[in-house]
Amino acid sequence: MHENVKQAVGIGVKAATGIGVAGVFVPDWPALSIIWVSMLHAIADHYGKSLDKTQIGKLVAAVIAGAGVWMVGSGLVSKIMGWLGFFTFGTTTAAAAVVNSIINGFFTWRLGVIFEKLMSTENGGASVAELTELIVRNMAPSPKMGEMKEFFAMYRLYHS
Repeated sequence: MHENVKQAVGIGVKAATGIGVAGVFVPDWPALSIIWVSMLHAIADHYGKSLDKTQIGKLVAAVIAGAGVWMVGSGLVSKIMGWLGFFTFGTTTAAAAVVNSIINGFFTWRLGVIFEKLMSTENGGASVAELTELIVRNMAPSPKMGEMKEFFAMYRLYHS
């Protein structure tokens, strides 16, 4: 991954993990959408692709709708943990904030990696609908151990 792209993804991951705490109490997908649009726009610009923020916004909305099942499910677990914090003196709320932050960061990282791969190949000239299909297909599966190791290595690099 080119250094400019790593920086864009790193900034996106930092921002996404940062809103993870608020995401325990209120929906965080609107903020994630803004973060993702900015990150994807920076990646597309790096590769000289002509995607404007409106097109990328449509792409992000479709990705959230298509790959959102896993994210919504894991977000729901975070919300339930947060509500249980009332009965556990806040311990599950703190755990929920950590879990939600990791989920936000991981899916932001995964989206950045997938989009960078698409932009750096002939797929970079695909339509928004075609890009959406390619991204959703790769965003939806549960995280694999190798992906989690790569994510945490990148996370430590940008959070040290």
